[in-house]
Amino acid sequence: MQDAMNWTRDRFHSYAFFSSLLLEEPTLEKWLTIQELSNSGEVPEDQKGIKVPEEAQATLERLRQDYYDCFFVPMSGKYVPPYESALRGYQQKPKPSFGKLNTSLTVQIKQHYELTGFDPYGLELFSPLKNIPLADHVGFELAYMTYLCRQEHEARKEARQDKAERWLEIQKEFMADHLLMWIPGMAAALRTLEKGFYAQAIRILEIWLHDDDQDMKNYFSRGGVCVEC
Repeated sequence: MQDAMNWTRDRFHSYAFFSSLLLEEPTLEKWLTIQELSNSGEVPEDQKGIKVPEEAQATLERLRQDYYDCFFVPMSGKYVPPYESALRGYQQKPKPSFGKLNTSLTVQIKQHYELTGFDPYGLELFSPLKNIPLADHVGFELAYMTYLCRQEHEARKEARQDKAERWLEIQKEFMADHLLMWIPGMAAALRTLEKGFYAQAIRILEIWLHDDDQDMKNYFSRGGVCVEC
C-alpha cells in the first residue's frame, strides 16, 4: 500500500507542476526544471531551493513574453489557444488553424468538474485567467488531474482501496477521453509556431502523459498493483 501511496503522491506532484506551467507566469525555477526534465525525465518533487544560474536571469523577460504570445495574444504569430475545443480541431496544413472555442466539449469538462467537486477558480491563477470562463483550458484540465490524484491519495491514507481505485478510474477515463485526444495537437502546434520553451515543455508533458496512461492501465491489469511495487 505504501508503494501505491508514493506512486499517487508522485503523480500528484507531476500534475501540479505541469498545470502551474500553464496557469502561472513562468519562473526561472520552472525553466530550469524543464531543462533538467529534458535530461532526466523525472519531475522533482519540490521546486523550492533549486539554484538558478546567474546567466539564466536574462531569460526571464523572454519567457514571460513567450507566455503572453503563446497563450494570450492571437496576433503574436506564436499564438496557440490553450483549450481542448480549439485544439481538437487543429490542422497543420496548408497552414496552422484551430477549431472553435466554447463548444460542447467545454460543457463536458465543466460537468466533470462539478460532479467531482473541483473548482478551477480556487487555484492560484495568472490574473487574466480569472476572467476566462472556459473550463477546457489546458491548465485547468491538468489541475483537475492533480485534484483527482489528491482525492485518490487521501483515500489510500484512509485504507479505502475501492474508493481510491474509483478516483484512479476517473483519471484513466479522463486521460483517454480528453487529454490524450488533444495534448499531442497542442505539442505539434507549439513546435510549429513557438519552437521555444513552451514547445519543449508541452512535448515533455505529451511524453509523460502517455507514460502515465500506460502506468494506470498496468495498475488495473495487474489487479491493483502499481508499477513501483
